Amino acid sequence: MKKTKPTQELLKNAFDNLLRIRYLLSKLKEEEEEYKEMALQYAELFILKDKVNAIVEDQQQGIRGMVSVAERVQYEYPDDIQKLEKKLKMMKEEAERNGTARVVGVTKYLVFRFEKDKK
Repeated sequence: MKKTKPTQELLKNAFDNLLRIRYLLSKLKEEEEEYKEMALQYAELFILKDKVNAIVEDQQQGIRGMVSVAERVQYEYPDDIQKLEKKLKMMKEEAERNGTARVVGVTKYLVFRFEKDKK
């Protein structure tokens, strides 16, 4: 089957749709930040209690799923390990500069930055 080349109009529509989606996602991320701490407390206190996970649903929205709490532990390493990490990072940067590091792939993607709404 022969592939047809997309028209400029089709490409523009795809670009405009992605622009709109990314904008909406950025707004949703801002909104998410406002709610996530209190939502975590609510889930732990009233939904999960002592359980590992639980079924949750919003019947009005037709949303049903499972909720659980995940944890990400952050470590601060001793000075000798931090120095090794710094040295390794510098060695990697040098290998990239001098060409001894081999490029195994390049991914292109769009980056959008939106103006903050004035409230």
